[in-house]
Amino acid sequence: MIATVMLDGLTPAARQLNDRLERMGRRLDEIGSIDFTDGSATADEGALREVFVETLGPEEGEAWAKEFTAMSRDGYAVLHKPGRGEQGVAFPWRMLNWPLLPRALSPMLLAELGIGPGMAGAARASLLDRFDNVPAEVTDPRNLERLGQIGLVNVLDPLAETNSPDLRDLDDALQFKVKPHTDSPKVSTGVGAVDTVAQALVCVSETEIIVHWWGVELCWDHDCADAIGKALAGGGSLVLAPAFKAFFTAVGAGISSASLAAGVKAAALAVGGPVVLALLVIGVYTGLSILANNTSRGCCLQSPWPVTGGFVWWAAGR
Repeated sequence: MIATVMLDGLTPAARQLNDRLERMGRRLDEIGSIDFTDGSATADEGALREVFVETLGPEEGEAWAKEFTAMSRDGYAVLHKPGRGEQGVAFPWRMLNWPLLPRALSPMLLAELGIGPGMAGAARASLLDRFDNVPAEVTDPRNLERLGQIGLVNVLDPLAETNSPDLRDLDDALQFKVKPHTDSPKVSTGVGAVDTVAQALVCVSETEIIVHWWGVELCWDHDCADAIGKALAGGGSLVLAPAFKAFFTAVGAGISSASLAAGVKAAALAVGGPVVLALLVIGVYTGLSILANNTSRGCCLQSPWPVTGGFVWWAAGR
């Protein structure tokens, strides 16, 4: 019932927007790449401008193209080099240079880079020792102090939203916690909102994380994409956002499973901040897009790095 009612709300215009954004994602894959040996990036800047302007219009498209051109020129912090059967993981330095979206930076990522409150000197030394390509703007003491403060604020209140309900109360009301995949409880199917969200919470731990040069991708099989889509479309963002935060935190810390590959842990560190914030901001549309694009093989959510200060999400069938 929930899926049928909410899916009717995905208008033809919204479907067309999602299709246009999905085409943009496919083209971005072809336009650039990362060299994981040194964190440098290559991107066809003319094609980059063309695809953003074509998809988002002249004004917005120019802004995105400008920021993504700068992002590729600044390079990336390589968090994990690709190995046998593992993906490489890198995070754009530009998101650490006076970021427009502080809440898109997870405290665990900052800690992984040696950045914390009152640690500007130590953070600078750590970054310069670990990375050959870190931009001077990132290691500026004032920038590192600000990043340290951002990390502290996000630890203390990582999901603060003006006039929003207490997330802990919502989570406690469901009496449900996210657990590792090997210990996931079985939840009976139901049409009620609580059952729908409970199914989605189980599926959070089934998330496949992929990091591209241009952004992030989260993928699920058909059943999990259906459950997460229904929960988000029904307004479940305020419950799912902290569940995803807990998942990314556990995976990034390597405590959700002792056998997790290093690349998966690094991916969780890189994408956790942007994903959680996006779910809070545009969760309902995200859910509707997943439901409209879910196939027998499942569905993926894709998003460029939010270097412009805005979020663009789309759903792509697998």
